[in-house]
Amino acid sequence: MPGTTIDPTPAPGLPPDRGLSALRPDLRPEGPAPQPSASPGQEGQEASAAQSSQRDQVSQQLQLLMEQRLYKDLHAFVQRAQEELTDLLLNWEPDPKKTPEENYQELSRVIQEFSRQAASQGGALQLTSSIEQALLEALSRLLLLLLAQLLELLGPDGPQGGLEDLLDVLFRQLTGHVPARDHVSHQAASLLRGESARASSHGAAPSAGTGVLYRRGDSGGVRLESPNSGQPRQLRQAARTIDPAILQRGSSPKTGGPAVTMSQVAGLERFAHTVLAQPYLPPSAQLPAVSEERLGLELSLLWLEGEAAASRPGLPPQVAHLLRQTAEQRSSAVLQDMAHTFHASARSYPPSQCPDLLLADIVSVRSYLASRYHATRDPERSMLETVAYTLELFRRKQGEERYRVWLRYAAGRGLFGAEAGRQDLRAGWEDLCRRWEIFLQSMELAHAPAFRSAQGLRSLWAMVLPPREHTGGGRGLSPWTLAGWLACAGGLAGGFWALLGSGAPPLRTAAAAGAVLLLAAAWACFRRGGDR
Repeated sequence: MPGTTIDPTPAPGLPPDRGLSALRPDLRPEGPAPQPSASPGQEGQEASAAQSSQRDQVSQQLQLLMEQRLYKDLHAFVQRAQEELTDLLLNWEPDPKKTPEENYQELSRVIQEFSRQAASQGGALQLTSSIEQALLEALSRLLLLLLAQLLELLGPDGPQGGLEDLLDVLFRQLTGHVPARDHVSHQAASLLRGESARASSHGAAPSAGTGVLYRRGDSGGVRLESPNSGQPRQLRQAARTIDPAILQRGSSPKTGGPAVTMSQVAGLERFAHTVLAQPYLPPSAQLPAVSEERLGLELSLLWLEGEAAASRPGLPPQVAHLLRQTAEQRSSAVLQDMAHTFHASARSYPPSQCPDLLLADIVSVRSYLASRYHATRDPERSMLETVAYTLELFRRKQGEERYRVWLRYAAGRGLFGAEAGRQDLRAGWEDLCRRWEIFLQSMELAHAPAFRSAQGLRSLWAMVLPPREHTGGGRGLSPWTLAGWLACAGGLAGGFWALLGSGAPPLRTAAAAGAVLLLAAAWACFRRGGDR
């Protein structure tokens, strides 16, 4: 082909000598030229066939070279897009003025745009290790802004399984792929420490517990082994394609459950704020006189709040798991505060009157509530049964010689701190109802029913009063109850005689007045017996 200069270097995939004779006709093998043995017509046909073969080989070679060039250009474009996306994610900061959903959607739009540009050029954006880590760090900075109080509640040494699940599902919703667990664990640990993990262009970020280092700028986000990694590990291959179509889906890929929304993430922070604001400990001056059973009710209420928040219909399992973890962590912190504060407050009393708290007794009350709630799925019923169970334990201790000298089990003291009787139970139950209603309103939990004060009290009386009608061991009715029945019988008899008798009117009037007095006395006796 006159006027055309082509690089004689063979294209990849071709034999070293393929196409050389066609592209360079002057190159001939050494040795004598072949002698013509055909007629002039045959020579013309062979010459025409040779020229056609040469043209075919040149066309094929040019096509291969063009494809190679296009592939190189496309590969360079995609690689450059991946590097730019990595840099953008590493430098991205959530805007405090925007809603959580807007910040999350901004990350989604960034990934969609880079994936769309790669697809428009005929390529596909690859989820490299560098992109994966940069995106997880961006998500960590977003969660660090949204979950400040929750992270404070969990503490630097708190459980990180719930945070790992949350990061995992948010990542999958953005990319359609499952991130490396060591990346996720590293980011969750950084969140618990309150750190904004950020890769450095002149350093490496260690992955917690794995001995693996990640360095920006490596081709394809290659994962390098640390010399102290313990055993050789294979390099990570970046071959996962980010499909633009999967980014448009409204559910979480590969989870089988509902998508996690930013409003649900904000609900996690609201729950942490609510449980941190509630006073689960009485004043330190009153604490030495508060029993383990009463403190157990505080932990029970906290557990019930966590369960009610986690059982909201349609809540993703990752969010529900983190809610339960938060409630459990708060319970542990409250239990430790109970022990330390009680020990400090009891120093002004003789050790025989204020021994240290029996933590197992406190936890047993919460365990009882959990068993009743799982059996009934009724928050009010399970709490009422737990109060009755707790009151029985409290009264049993008051009757034992070992506990009689303890200040918190002194004779005449009620479960909730007042004088034993109806008023103590009424005040304690109404306080539980009020705190439960505040929690439901704060968390906007319309599915969880409120505690009904009046109806709940009637149920509570039915649970706790009949056993107290007996003086113990089945020895008969209490004196007050017996007096009440006798007065009631006398009043009814006097009333019938006044109405149906044939005596003088003054006598019947006196009998009626006596009947009224006897019935009033009977009512007073019954009430006194019930209070006891």
